[in-house]
Amino acid sequence: MFLSTVRRLRIMRTCEVNGL
Repeated sequence: MFLSTVRRLRIMRTCEVNGL
């Protein structure tokens, strides 16, 4: 469960970086 959350946050962060 915790790993899933970390993975999701990492994906969201990557999307933000890509957007910028």
